Amino acid sequence: MGIPDDVVLDGYTLIEQHAIDHEFLLRGSPLGTGTPLLFALTIAGVLLVAASFFLRGGARVATGLVGAILALTKLWWMPFALWQQFDDGQVFGYTLKYFPQYWPVASLIVGVIALVGLASAIFRRP
Repeated sequence: MGIPDDVVLDGYTLIEQHAIDHEFLLRGSPLGTGTPLLFALTIAGVLLVAASFFLRGGARVATGLVGAILALTKLWWMPFALWQQFDDGQVFGYTLKYFPQYWPVASLIVGVIALVGLASAIFRRP
């Protein structure tokens, strides 16, 4: 799929839409270090997911859930940030749909890590 070649945002020109796409490049992938705080939160999420495999009971559930949410930090932060920057709700949906497609491998990696964290939180181990 990837980034659309045609205008999909009502009221935007192709150049204005590509300005949003350019923000995807400027802010980097879900695993990019261009936004250090978000990168640190993502890495913290990955570490919490890993730690959840060594815990039991409620601590395992909490650690797995928090780790899954933090692993996806940049994927949920980007739509809110660009919505605020461009002051248009359409940009939220556009970013939610196309940002992961712009960085498919990195998005898949953090998505799988989040799913592992959810699985760790949900499924009981003896």
